[in-house]
Amino acid sequence: MGFVQFDWFTLTIISLTAGSVGRILQKAALREQKNDSIAFSIYFQLLVSLIAVMIASANIGSYPKDINVWLVALLISFLLAVLNILFYYALKHSEVSQVGILSATQAFWVLLGGVIFWSEPLTQNKIIGVILIVFGIAAVYWRKGGFKDFGMPQLLVILCAVLGGVLETLNKYIIGYFSEPATYMVFSFLVPALLTAAFIPGAVKKIKPMLGWNKSNFLIIIGAVLLNFGAMAYYSALKAGGEVSQIGPIFQSTTVLSVILGIVFLNERENLGRKMLGAIIVFLGVLNIKNPGFLRTVIFDLFS
Repeated sequence: MGFVQFDWFTLTIISLTAGSVGRILQKAALREQKNDSIAFSIYFQLLVSLIAVMIASANIGSYPKDINVWLVALLISFLLAVLNILFYYALKHSEVSQVGILSATQAFWVLLGGVIFWSEPLTQNKIIGVILIVFGIAAVYWRKGGFKDFGMPQLLVILCAVLGGVLETLNKYIIGYFSEPATYMVFSFLVPALLTAAFIPGAVKKIKPMLGWNKSNFLIIIGAVLLNFGAMAYYSALKAGGEVSQIGPIFQSTTVLSVILGIVFLNERENLGRKMLGAIIVFLGVLNIKNPGFLRTVIFDLFS
């Protein structure tokens, strides 16, 4: 894929951009009432793994020999299966801009995992960045008297963010054992799809309406290509030396793109002002994590 020439920050930006556009396409496909969210999860992951197989076959890498690594890989696969079931249900029943903003809570769990398991430094800039991300989410949902428009789909997105934080920490551990990101992607997408199909076999029959030459399937295929491209860039960023506590929060700047793309392509204009304000605050938090002292410099320049 030629990602080796980029640094971890550039790879992270490539990943979040591809992921944001891909999420819009997935939401557009899930708008079809005939498309079951669990069946969608199985079909979509199978497509991604098929594309990864084609990439991996051209760049065959080495596989880990340690059984403990494979046990961690199986744990990751199980968590991914659960996460995808919850995520696609939430995406089907929520605006993509809401999903993007709430997913930013993953930054806290990623930062916490990086500090606890990888002994990454807990700096003032990281703490301020995460606080801004939380305030950005509150700006969208807080009304006088409490949080509004916050139901089960939104709660599931937060649960997905927790699982995502755990997975990012585990991925940091395991990706180093695979010489090529594509070889790991085959495993990390194919096994969760097979696990979901095994535990919820009734969903397999519901894949049929998504097949064939139709708009829905076209969106799913393009979305799978983009997710594959984004995932490759993400795993490459981890291998390039990016810290989990940096990559995770920066990746949450998909919030801004999700809001903008949701407005442009999905006409998600309800509470537009709050969404934009929240997205900007989240983005400032991300910049402060990437660039130590960013906010301090901006404030100094404004008042000097």
